[in-house]
Parts: sequence; C-alpha cells; structure tokens
Amino acid sequence: MSAERVDLAEIFTAKAAELGMQLDADDLEVVRRAQQAADAADRCARDLATPGLSTTGARSLMAEQRAQSLAQTKLMADVDRRLGVAAAQGGARGIRGTYTGDGSQNQTRDSERANRRGETRQSRTAARRA
Repeated sequence: MSAERVDLAEIFTAKAAELGMQLDADDLEVVRRAQQAADAADRCARDLATPGLSTTGARSLMAEQRAQSLAQTKLMADVDRRLGVAAAQGGARGIRGTYTGDGSQNQTRDSERANRRGETRQSRTAARRA
C-alpha cells in the first residue's frame, strides 16, 4: 500500500499563482501544518495495515487518523477560503488590514509607521531645541 505523497505547498502555490497572488508566510505555515496532518494520517493508515496489530492499537490509530484527516481538511479549507475571498474582493479584511496575497499590506503599514517616526514627542522637543 504505497501511496504517492501529495505536496500541498506546491498545490496552493500554483493555485495562488493562477489567481495572480503569492502566499504570505502565515499562509505557508497553515499549508505546512496541513501537510503535517496529511503525513500523520498516512502514517496511521500504514500502521493500521501492520499484521498482528491489537484491537486497542487499531482503535487508537483509527482515532488519530480521523483527527489528522479532519485537521488537514479544515486547514486546507481555510487557505482555500482566504485565496477565494482575496481573489473575489481584491482583498480580505483582517486584523492586519487588507489581505492582497503579495505582502503589499505589510509594506504600506511599515511605510506609514516610518513616516510617523519623526512626529513623536521626543523628536518635537529635540527639534525645538535645535
């Protein structure tokens, strides 16, 4: 029972590229965790095929395989949803601002912060003394 390993990062990176976007680091982390869950579920399936496995061992492996498969499905659905929303609306509103898929929201935020750096109380006081 040798199944070919599916690379989820490759699948979602290609899907993002089709939509004209890139995956953020947090998207890649979610995909990495989904890949780990898929690999764990595959290991459980292989272990279940081991001859002489006790009933207790089989039950715990089946529960683990079910949990890992469910985790993988939820994580993949989350990344898929985020990509779909970003493509349909031009960005999904989140805690950090508009998600565009290319990191531009972080660059905009960082440049705004850099522009405000000279406007602190200390810098105004220093400017008056000069």
